[in-house]
Parts: sequence; structure tokens; C-alpha cells
Amino acid sequence: MDIRTVKTYRDLRNAYMELASAMMPSDITVALLCKTALVNKTTFYRHYKDIYEYADKIEQEAFDKFLTGFESSDKLLSDPSAFLTSLLAHMNEDNQSTLVFRGKQDSFLGRLANFLSDTYLNDGSSASEVNKVTFIVGGLINSLGSFIYTTDRSVEAQAEFIRYNSEIIRNITQTKAPDEVKVSKQPQRPYFSDKSFWK
Repeated sequence: MDIRTVKTYRDLRNAYMELASAMMPSDITVALLCKTALVNKTTFYRHYKDIYEYADKIEQEAFDKFLTGFESSDKLLSDPSAFLTSLLAHMNEDNQSTLVFRGKQDSFLGRLANFLSDTYLNDGSSASEVNKVTFIVGGLINSLGSFIYTTDRSVEAQAEFIRYNSEIIRNITQTKAPDEVKVSKQPQRPYFSDKSFWK
């Protein structure tokens, strides 16, 4: 890749992240992005069709970065409590991976659904495996979507979300909860911050 192209991409990305921290990402325009990045609009359009294509690229990069720090991402079926605890804790972190999804939570949820389906299904999956995984992933994504849009994202609400969804997934997979992972009636505060994600 040409060094000027690398510099242009870096400048655009830095400008996008700067703007996303100050305003809703959906309000970022090509004109504003280019002005902030000190990049000519003609240069932008040489590489990207429009702001939506560019935002999609940034969101995919952010999601890929999110996954690198997501521990227990492969434990949805074997240990749903560990999976959900790790997912919510990681979403609570105030990092740039999730910043680009403010106001665009559906984009994050769609990418998460695709990732989970790709993780647990392949060409050799049986019809019953496909049905089970599709049901679990679809239910979890809808439940997570409802939770993201709720006003109560307290530590207690997060613990209840984990407890409730873990039980449903275990019932479907017929997996017993390991003794050491059973969640008590009182939420364990060290798992989460009190910050709401993506606000």
C-alpha cells in the first residue's frame, strides 16, 4: 500500500474516532470527516463510495478489535455464565472498540450474531445443531438488544441478565452449571463497572 494512502487512512480514522467521541457516529458526514482529518473530499471518494461504506469498514475493524479482548468468546454453549459475564464486562469497558457503535447498536448485534453463528456452525453441522445454535444465538441477540436499550443497566440488572439467559441456554444445551460458576442471589460487583455502555 502506498505510504500516502496509509497516511490518509490513518488521518481519516483518527478524525472519525475524535468525532465519534464528541457526537453520534451516525451524524458524521464526509465533509465534517474530511475537514477534521485535513483530507480533500476528492481523496476520500477515491477510496470510498460514501460515508456509509467508510463507517462500515471502521465498525468491522472495531468489532474485530473487540473480539481480541473478549475472553470466553468460545464458551457460549459450554459455559454460558462465563460467556455472558465476559461479554458484558467487555462491553462495559470504555474503549474505542465500542465507541463507534454509539447509537448504532444494531450494527454491533448483527456482527455478534454472525460471529457466533460462524463460531458454532460449519458445513458439517447437523440439522439439529443448526436449529439449536440458531435458536440460542437468535434468542440471545434479541435479549441482549432489549437489555442494551433499557435504562436499567445496573450491576444488579446485568447479574440478572446473565442468570436468566444462562439458565435458558443450559436448558437448551442440557449443560449443567459448574458448581464454581453458580451465581448467588447477590450480584458480584467486581465483574462490572456501573457505567452504561455506549452512552
